[in-house]
Amino acid sequence: MRHFGYLTAAETAALFEAPPEEFDRASGTELLSVALGATLYMPADRPSLAADIVKQAAAGVTSVTVCLEDSIPDAGLPAAVDNLVTALMSVIGFFLKYRGAVAAPAVEWRRPVASTIALFRSPVYTRTSRRSSTAVHSGEPRHSSE
Repeated sequence: MRHFGYLTAAETAALFEAPPEEFDRASGTELLSVALGATLYMPADRPSLAADIVKQAAAGVTSVTVCLEDSIPDAGLPAAVDNLVTALMSVIGFFLKYRGAVAAPAVEWRRPVASTIALFRSPVYTRTSRRSSTAVHSGEPRHSSE
């Protein structure tokens, strides 16, 4: 991974004294300690939390922190936790489909637990045969009957 990977070589040279470095899990701790970059903080009680996370990821944000402390009143904490769990399950389902699982069951925002279970039970994620690989790339999505 590399921050600002979308910039041309000329833009990178104009903006940075030293260009951003590539990094991955095997990079040294000195590099990884500063590799996170800017972090977007969001309160967990945002009504559109899942959609906002997906939108920011599409815009290139590499780090999001969902807050359950300072921005949430004590009385609203249980609802915020429920909202966060629902949002995370929805985002996981979205990214699993985004990564090429077009033949997987539909992700239903209002049924995150059922959608996530349906995704993980789908043959798209459990079969390893050549036939399942062809089904994933066939472009014919299957829809959940829930």
